Amino acid sequence: MRFFVLFFFTINFLLLSVEIGDLQIIKSSAVENISANTTIIDFAGEKYNLLDEKSLSEFCEAVDGYSSLSEKFQKYFGKDWVEFKYFVSNRSFTENTALFRQLHYLFNETNSDNQISEIEKKLDKVISEKAKFAEEIKRLCEISSDKDFNTLTKTAEKLLMEDKYFEMKNLLKTFREKKESEKAEIDYLLSELSFITFDFENTRQFILSALDKKPNDIYFLKFYAYFLNDIGDAEKSIEIGKQILELEKNDKSAPDVNLSANYSSIGASFYKKGDFDKAIEYYQKALDITLKTLGENDPNTARNYNDLALAYDKKGDFDQAIFNYSKAIEIDLKTIGEKNVIVATNYNNLGSVYFKTGQFEKAIEYFGKAIEIDLKTVGKNNKNTASHYGNLGFVYLKKGDRKEASKCFKKVVNISKKLNIERWVTFFTKKIEQIKK
Repeated sequence: MRFFVLFFFTINFLLLSVEIGDLQIIKSSAVENISANTTIIDFAGEKYNLLDEKSLSEFCEAVDGYSSLSEKFQKYFGKDWVEFKYFVSNRSFTENTALFRQLHYLFNETNSDNQISEIEKKLDKVISEKAKFAEEIKRLCEISSDKDFNTLTKTAEKLLMEDKYFEMKNLLKTFREKKESEKAEIDYLLSELSFITFDFENTRQFILSALDKKPNDIYFLKFYAYFLNDIGDAEKSIEIGKQILELEKNDKSAPDVNLSANYSSIGASFYKKGDFDKAIEYYQKALDITLKTLGENDPNTARNYNDLALAYDKKGDFDQAIFNYSKAIEIDLKTIGEKNVIVATNYNNLGSVYFKTGQFEKAIEYFGKAIEIDLKTVGKNNKNTASHYGNLGFVYLKKGDRKEASKCFKKVVNISKKLNIERWVTFFTKKIEQIKK
């Protein structure tokens, strides 16, 4: 699992929970008929009832007002807004239960001060998870000789792409009850289905049921380790990761890149746990294998260097952090090119290390490079762009250049207003006022 960190090295925000009072207008004409909290969606300061046709339309219009969010929303659900409204309105509450749970998690379980950005981040993740799930369905179809199971998987993939989770779940359960074979695989698919619809209790139950039948299935174990790490159980994820590692070491047919990926995954769990020495140990093993199998100039090698840089950075070994960030950037420039958010993120991270070590000119250089890429890729009205301007502003402030610091902070305020990140608007407005004094 890969992750990239945006450092707000000087800003320590106090997260304030804002309760929505009883007097707030709920945009629905049939509130009394609501049978589950998951049908009420909080978005941009308003509440919408998905069971009410008028409110549903207003919800769609509200989301459509944010172009980047709207694009990702429609990409995930594979429908334009007309199709999405028709889909929701013409299905029963029971058929829409999993869909409502998804929307509730995406929109309601977010920080209201930074909701748009958090929803986009969640959508990026579920888009990736849905694609991986579809690939797993295809893989199971290809390795099975059971014609009924092959027919099932093809139908299941179609239902997945259509967001018909209720029908897909019933299809899998019906097959599981009728057939003795492939029960482990069905449990695995039910676990994956539960995961992408944020039903974590059933995710755990079904994957454990699958592993009870096939305890050494690498794919089942890898999904279980990923799930555990995702829900914050790093200890158990590490335990399962080490089990996978032993199985792959003993499998002479397994490619070396699998070992590298598993070392990296275990490293990620140690990183999440805060054990940076252990994270570095496993990330280094992953890098050694990647260098041997894929070579110096490969995006996967860059990711390994990046992982090491993050761990060294957190540990406080800034020389090693600078070395590894620089190696990751060097490879990325050769392989994926400069116009990429990954490169911008690493420039920003490198700038933050130079700031911590008091090398302010270097920090300004690399924050500036990050912003240049931001403007060419995600655009001027993006959270990444705002955060990088904020970081640049703090370097100028530390140097005593109040004029340039104020310019950067004003850019953050302007972007944050457009993105409805109220806490940033408040924080940086105060900073600008303090500079003027």
